[in-house]
Amino acid sequence: MRGLTAQRPSGAPGQVEVELVEDDVVPPSPGRPVRTRAPHDAPSRHRAPTHVGRRAVAVLGLVAVAVTVATVSETRADAEQLAAVAALPGSLEPVEGPLVPSWSVPGSMLMGLTADLALLQTSEATLAVDVATGATVWDRRVEDGVVGADDELCVPLRAPGPAELAPAVRSGPLPGGPAGDAALIACLRESPVVREAGRIVTQQARVAVLAADDGTELHGWTTRGLVVLVEHLGGDDVVAAVRTPGENLEVARWDVRTGERRWHTVTEQEVDGPVHGVWHASVDDGTLTVDDPRPLRLDVDTGQVLGRRIAASAFAEQPLAVRPPLHDGTGPAVGLRAAAEVVAVDTATGEDLWRRTGPATPLVQVGGLVVLREEEATVALAAGTGEVVWTVPTAAHVRFGPLLDGRVLLLPVAGRSALSDLPGARPRPVLDLIAVDPADGIERWRSALPTGTFTITATPGGHVVVGTTGGVVGLGHRSASPNG
Repeated sequence: MRGLTAQRPSGAPGQVEVELVEDDVVPPSPGRPVRTRAPHDAPSRHRAPTHVGRRAVAVLGLVAVAVTVATVSETRADAEQLAAVAALPGSLEPVEGPLVPSWSVPGSMLMGLTADLALLQTSEATLAVDVATGATVWDRRVEDGVVGADDELCVPLRAPGPAELAPAVRSGPLPGGPAGDAALIACLRESPVVREAGRIVTQQARVAVLAADDGTELHGWTTRGLVVLVEHLGGDDVVAAVRTPGENLEVARWDVRTGERRWHTVTEQEVDGPVHGVWHASVDDGTLTVDDPRPLRLDVDTGQVLGRRIAASAFAEQPLAVRPPLHDGTGPAVGLRAAAEVVAVDTATGEDLWRRTGPATPLVQVGGLVVLREEEATVALAAGTGEVVWTVPTAAHVRFGPLLDGRVLLLPVAGRSALSDLPGARPRPVLDLIAVDPADGIERWRSALPTGTFTITATPGGHVVVGTTGGVVGLGHRSASPNG
């Protein structure tokens, strides 16, 4: 429920001030005698004469009708706005706060989310736990005696959005986050490094695909090399790319339910190793691209190698202007190029609308405002002009994406330790989770985050899950003892 809106510059539409003025003397009418008050009339001296009272009642009635109409209109507009946000892929169902820890899995790491499950990795197993209760739904144990089994990495494969939705920046903190429901899990395993013909290679790469709901292993792919990319293409099809020992790119697409191979390609072109241990590869608009110094592109429908798309100058190609991951259609259709600075572009005309110095990550566009997550603050700007509407200092080291349910936007901020006021105390930094109104940035509620929080994410159902240095914690609406 919204709090008081004293910060608004004016009253709500339809609200007017009415001042009632009472005359002590009623002007005489022709043919009508003037009545003089008797002493017993004294107690009623503040009563308005009959015709003045009727006029006041009429005015008050009109005001009441106007206020009622305005209130109904505002309520209807709010309901329509909430419905529009609720329909957006990636928005949360209503999150009622404050939130408190409801379950925890110590010693685990959060690998991603599906609609109902949190995928956790421990030293002994991969666990899929219910995001509402923390109960283990299924697990994938480390296989004794299998080389590389203890290094297996499992992540949700995010289902693609509807075809009519434009590709959005993946600014969420984890794969399979709130922007889509992951129906598949990919478990990647590479055997230890060995030396062969003077080259250091991996002996085997295994891509196991699991059903997210029960952990059943479906058809996967085993080959030699280093896994570059695994992507869910929709339906039951998956595409995976591996850098072979010969430094070429081997790519396959198959149906994980039947095992049917759609196509298999080994490129003639070699690909360089990852930069700083990170492969730069993606699938967009039906094209698989490896961002090598010599970019390599494949058609995911046919497996055919496409021609290179190289800019005339290394500085000529601008980053793609994309919409924020969550936008309700209000305000101009703004695309954002976020690099060393943020440039807002009118997607209809291509015209630059405004610029903001410094890197930022787009979070949402709602109510005509664009909300950006910057290094030490979250900032809302007018979509058309770039004018700053509100700013909230947020925790710089915490990873979080667009956590919006229409009413509030969830943000991590610096909290206050109970030890802060003690002489000589050096309390550890603490964090709070606050809910702000996206229209004005005003805080609606807050709750303390677990110690060591560095990741905050949520399912489309509104269940908030945080990764901490001590394990994974689920937040809920009632106080409960974490299940350990």
